[in-house]
Amino acid sequence: MTITFTPEALADRTAWTRPEAMFEMLGEYRRKEPVVWVEGTGFLPFWLVTRYHDIMEIERQPELFTNRPGPILAEAEPPAETAEEDLKPLPHRDGEDHRAHRAIAQKWFKYGTMRQIEGHAAELAVRSVDELLASGPECDFAQVVAGRYPLRMILSILGLPERDYEPMYRFTQIMVWDKDPDEAYRNWQECLAYFDGVTASRRRRPTDDLASAISNGTVAGKLLEEPELTTYYMLIADAGYETTSFAMNGGLLELLRHPEQLALLRREPARIPDAVEEMLRWTSPARHFMRTAQADTEVSGVKIRKGERLMLSYAAANRDEQIFTDPERFDVTREGAGRHVAFGGRGPHHCLGAPITRMEMRLLFADLLARVHDIELAGEPGIAESVFLTGVNALPLRFSAGNG
Repeated sequence: MTITFTPEALADRTAWTRPEAMFEMLGEYRRKEPVVWVEGTGFLPFWLVTRYHDIMEIERQPELFTNRPGPILAEAEPPAETAEEDLKPLPHRDGEDHRAHRAIAQKWFKYGTMRQIEGHAAELAVRSVDELLASGPECDFAQVVAGRYPLRMILSILGLPERDYEPMYRFTQIMVWDKDPDEAYRNWQECLAYFDGVTASRRRRPTDDLASAISNGTVAGKLLEEPELTTYYMLIADAGYETTSFAMNGGLLELLRHPEQLALLRREPARIPDAVEEMLRWTSPARHFMRTAQADTEVSGVKIRKGERLMLSYAAANRDEQIFTDPERFDVTREGAGRHVAFGGRGPHHCLGAPITRMEMRLLFADLLARVHDIELAGEPGIAESVFLTGVNALPLRFSAGNG
């Protein structure tokens, strides 16, 4: 299939399988026409916003630029009665409604909480590297490590048993917008049944875990009800697993493409936290979020009318020349890489799971680089097809054990 790399390609789920071409196209618009109108068949028209400062300014005005009626560009406009609208996950909410729902889980993802669970996270990272070495001398890193470690971590925070890893992995796939409708429906019914049992258990006997917080969480004095409950569980599980997995895969791939930087991190592991920020900037797994103007306004001098949608291209903003020097260069020593918007802007919708993603990546790469060496690609990486959340989803490696 031939892809035309104009902004219309942003509605083509196969386009991001050629990320270099997409970043190049976005860069051209960022430099020459940073706010551009995009329309075509199969999706609602929108304003593409590609500059960092414009996106940050929009994120600072959540009342003017709302998440409703939907924060993700679909390939076709769904009817009003679709499951997405009925379920109304956290990213679809605005204002006090959003704050109240977010507060139910917020304390579980603060940096202070991360310090309390870091020991367990480190154990899971070591276990993941053990499994990598046991599967060698070749394996798919995406399946053996990057897919399992973040999901295990989220399961432990939720307080769910690891024996539920396989069904939970399957359940997370219902959150992928490009899924076959029949398969998604079957998965959703299984998901509802599973979490109905979790909720009943935690309401009978609350425990000190996130599943109990969600089961017994209240908004305006009322307990959450289905399908809100299962939607909440699944947002935590999917957002806490898939974005982190893409960032780990893409980060390791870039280290393999830049062996001198991989060697530097082996020699100076204290640089790993900064390297994680560069990996997040570079990979930008959540390519965009949508906002809708609630009044006539302007962005960079371009008139935006009430009701028009805007695509905030985080992928473009993370390579903005006005913010990052030589942004098309992957550099683990980059100063200021942490200014990236891989987790969104600094507004109320900043990603809840940012602290845990940073911690998991830091711990995993520290142990991986200390115990695995002679790492090289053993085949072509694969890239997920999606208009929203995407990145490397297959990373065949060849390696050996050692001290680096």
